[in-house]
Amino acid sequence: MELLADAVWQWRPRATLTAADSCDRCTVFALQYSDCAVLRVRWNADNLVQTDGYAEPQVGSEPLDRDLELHGHAERVVCVKIYAKDCSAVNVCSASRDCVIVWHITGRSRVAQSILVENLPSEPGWVAFDDTGKLAAVASERDVKIFVIERKEVLVTLEGHLARVTKGEFHPIHHHLLVTASEDRTFKIWDLATRTLWFQSAVLSAFSILSIALNPVNGDAAFGFADGSVKIFALLDRYAKELTAFNVENFMRKSLRKIQETEDEARQDMPQVISSLPPWARSQRAQKNSTGVSVSASYGSVDGIPQSDEDQGNTEISCPVLSMNDACSLTLEGIAPPSDIAAAAAAMGSMSMSSAKKATRQEIVEARFFYMDKFLLSACGNLVRLHQFELDEAFARASSSKAKPAKKKNDVEILENRSCKKRVAQWSFGDMQSVTSLACVNGAFLSSVAVLAGSDRSIRVLDIGAGGGGRTVRVVRDAHSRAAHTVALPRPTCYTSHPSNFYDLMLSSAADSTTHLWDIRADNCVMRFCEHVNRVHTLGVAFSPCMRYVATGSEDRAAYIYDIRTGRRLVKIKGHSEVVTSVAFNPLHPQLATASIDGTVRFYSSKRSD
Repeated sequence: MELLADAVWQWRPRATLTAADSCDRCTVFALQYSDCAVLRVRWNADNLVQTDGYAEPQVGSEPLDRDLELHGHAERVVCVKIYAKDCSAVNVCSASRDCVIVWHITGRSRVAQSILVENLPSEPGWVAFDDTGKLAAVASERDVKIFVIERKEVLVTLEGHLARVTKGEFHPIHHHLLVTASEDRTFKIWDLATRTLWFQSAVLSAFSILSIALNPVNGDAAFGFADGSVKIFALLDRYAKELTAFNVENFMRKSLRKIQETEDEARQDMPQVISSLPPWARSQRAQKNSTGVSVSASYGSVDGIPQSDEDQGNTEISCPVLSMNDACSLTLEGIAPPSDIAAAAAAMGSMSMSSAKKATRQEIVEARFFYMDKFLLSACGNLVRLHQFELDEAFARASSSKAKPAKKKNDVEILENRSCKKRVAQWSFGDMQSVTSLACVNGAFLSSVAVLAGSDRSIRVLDIGAGGGGRTVRVVRDAHSRAAHTVALPRPTCYTSHPSNFYDLMLSSAADSTTHLWDIRADNCVMRFCEHVNRVHTLGVAFSPCMRYVATGSEDRAAYIYDIRTGRRLVKIKGHSEVVTSVAFNPLHPQLATASIDGTVRFYSSKRSD
């Protein structure tokens, strides 16, 4: 936290900031001095006394002129809460081990003090006001006490957590509900009107819950855990349903990786510096550039091996060179990628490659028709290939079981298959071991975009028509906690018409019981669907033709339909006796088809009679 500029001289040397809270009218700081504890109320700039149309200057004057100091605590103040919904006054609740005080501030300097409780058994954890400002909740270890401020009485005591209560908030819509979280990794919802426990969660994580945030619009609750993850729950009728989870650590890792990539690109664009000074006397830029200079570049008659920006790393090549007496070994060391080294090595007849393993055939992961059935896009290993094909229709008709056998003029006449294909392009991705899923548009309009998921938990957007040979236009790192096994794009159809930005959406599903909705123009997940079960199998996902719903299979022998706008489940379709592995929407009628491992395909319609 950064202190205010005009208070640095006072706060930094003699006081320690122990708690703080802020609202649109003021900010309250709890300061611990060597001999006392002080609350300092600083009014915001919009609420300063105006003189001739501008705020009074504070340069050269002490902050005490506009700050309000509150004295009353003998020990360190550990938590502060502001209630400022009343336009005429501001209520501040401060808690320490010796007492809990509610300060009623009217105007700039008139303060009324009300001590709720003295000599607490343990240090309080947090305090909170209800929506009316008449009740105050104070947490001490495992219990929470609700005080009536006007009467200074305990209305009710809440007990039930197995560890220290770390945070609590009153519900912004249902004001009689209080949400509390604890180090026992659970949260509870209390109904103060009926004085009952409204909901109790299960153990949510292996780490403690440290913070709570409630959405003032719909009342959804977000819980922050000690491992850096955040889980969001919808508080429904007498139960809470998990909507999404987010790992802040992964988000920070992505942000730092982007910053590093930006710095690397900027460093490559900088002019090169060649220095003849000793290493200790070189500039920083010269030291960085010296590491990338090849030894062979110092000889004019030898061309240096080109350096690739994608795969940089030290590579050693050892090849035997025979002499008249003893065998000696020559080692070449540089920063050239292995592919360029291998190309250079192939030109040397004396190089031994006997220890290299022979290439093995890899199975095709997925194949898709592409660009109005003109091409075939396939994934094999960490390669993506684009083939153009031409079918021999005469041979196909003759080979069909329905076609009548033609009479041969002689016994030698044999119908030859003249179908052919050729590889147009190929892309290799060295960061991943294999491509796990592939999707592309092949329907009512032309699109050169393909999406693939890799074993490195990344999702890549490939523009096949860019630059003449195609290129990767976007890489989403750590898209799931496990590698995505399915990616899906909206399926264009002639029966519906949508704006072009609708087809920028994409679905990915992984064996972590989540399905993510992405916008290919951004790196962040737009929506997360996580009410189905997916831990082992590869399950299918699909957009509805109206682009309002998302369907996915599940391992609990059901199919789920989500609302794409809210991320919540609309329907859970049961009927199969095994895992539902595939789903598909009818492009014309409101029908859904589901396939299962039990060998059955079921069709569902919006009409009850069907």
